[in-house]
Amino acid sequence: MNQKRFDGLMNEILKFRDQRDWAQFHDPKNLAEAIYIKLIWRENAQG
Repeated sequence: MNQKRFDGLMNEILKFRDQRDWAQFHDPKNLAEAIYIKLIWRENAQG
């Protein structure tokens, strides 16, 4: 992944977090991991 794409993704993750006032609970790394796990779980649940 190139730096520009990574920066854009991080900005989207931080925006998602800030819209929900989750900064007090999640740093960017933990939030990215949680989103990834949720997406994998949802894909598996849909079969």
